[in-house]
Amino acid sequence: MSVNIEEVLAVKSVEEWALLVAEYTTTALKVLLGREKLPTLDELLRVGWDDTKNAGVYGHIITTEAPGHHNHVYVGSASHWDKGLRKRRQDHEKLNQPNYHHHIARQPFRHGRFVTLMQIPWNDNTAVDIRPIRLLCLLGEAVWTSWIGGFSEIHVSSDLLSLFPYDRLHLSWRGLCTHSCLIEGLRTPIDNARRLERNRERRAERRAQMTPEQVAAEIVQQTQYWRDWDKKRKSTWKAKDFAKNRRSLADATARWRSAHREEHQVAKASWSQDQLRKWRDIKRDEMRGLRARYPNRYKEIKDWWSKDRVAKYKARKAERNRRLAARKRRGEVTSKPEVDAAEVLEARLAAARLASRRRQKKYQARKKVGEGRH
Repeated sequence: MSVNIEEVLAVKSVEEWALLVAEYTTTALKVLLGREKLPTLDELLRVGWDDTKNAGVYGHIITTEAPGHHNHVYVGSASHWDKGLRKRRQDHEKLNQPNYHHHIARQPFRHGRFVTLMQIPWNDNTAVDIRPIRLLCLLGEAVWTSWIGGFSEIHVSSDLLSLFPYDRLHLSWRGLCTHSCLIEGLRTPIDNARRLERNRERRAERRAQMTPEQVAAEIVQQTQYWRDWDKKRKSTWKAKDFAKNRRSLADATARWRSAHREEHQVAKASWSQDQLRKWRDIKRDEMRGLRARYPNRYKEIKDWWSKDRVAKYKARKAERNRRLAARKRRGEVTSKPEVDAAEVLEARLAAARLASRRRQKKYQARKKVGEGRH
């Protein structure tokens, strides 16, 4: 369930909302954005992260040193009761969501760090109604996403991009937010006790009109449904854990290879040759052992393989001769003209040069497309 954000914001004036956002914004961010100069990425990282369960707004800064790629900034809010910013960071570190933000952060040559932009402590009334703090978090997220350039240029309109107070030409990062959080509406918590009681009443009314056999069949069917659902849930989590471990291992391996590229190539070449030699020796010893243990069986397999190979060769040769005879009857086959070897070599070299130029053009085109995406 969601509430229209405009109706809730109309309760207070713009000045009152601005004062509330400024009150809970961290001091380091207010000092940084209070200047006329555009902050750098290093200055934004120095804002720091507070590992707390309070609600608030955070920034996920993704940096990279790979050539041809950009740094990115994502701004989000955390209003989960009694878990707040710490829970939201743990969710993002899993990188298991199919969105643009996690797609960029999952790439092995990128590294993410978190900063705290706003921090709102919980109070005694929050457990009863969490909506005021959740609304303030959404408003702070919208404000700071605009101020630090968190909107993605390829996903949002020019109206949202125009809210950035600095010149975007001097921006050293790109945004990852694909929309404004204010269009989602204010999500309110569901009264679980009331919902469960209503479901029990409806179930009792429905079963009062059924026979005992129908009620028993429905109970068996629902029990089997929830058992299957639980098995599917457990298997899904196992698959996610396996994928997460495999992805983390692949990322660590990629980082190690990028740091020790030359040593890795030399080690891989030497390892491949040694392993291939060992594998050949092992297979040779196995074949010798099998030949000594089962001489008759080995001879039968060898004779069968030889006969089968000869039979397949004869079948291919007969098919080739049949097609050639058919082409001769149609007059498609003529005598081969004499060709100069030097001309053939020159033609092959020209074809190779043309193929090389085509590959270079395709590589440059793919490289431009990749730079445009990031």
